[in-house]
Amino acid sequence: MCGDRIHLEILLSDDTVQDASFTGEGCVISTASASLLTSFIKNKKISELNNLTRKSMIDLVGIEVSPGRIKCLLLPYEALKKALE
Repeated sequence: MCGDRIHLEILLSDDTVQDASFTGEGCVISTASASLLTSFIKNKKISELNNLTRKSMIDLVGIEVSPGRIKCLLLPYEALKKALE
């Protein structure tokens, strides 16, 4: 709704993330969240990533955001979940 866009690219090998990157446009919250997420998921197994929750994503970013900005913080998480489907 706000216009932020994140595109994740994930390189897998034997069910493990070998590399991850993102491109996109958005606010500093969605960009920082995407950066932290791509660093976090490297060398993780798909099974570990399937256990990632909204709460764990919020904890990963480590800042408080207003209810209106939580969608920005969770945008990369939602992109990851879609990619794992």
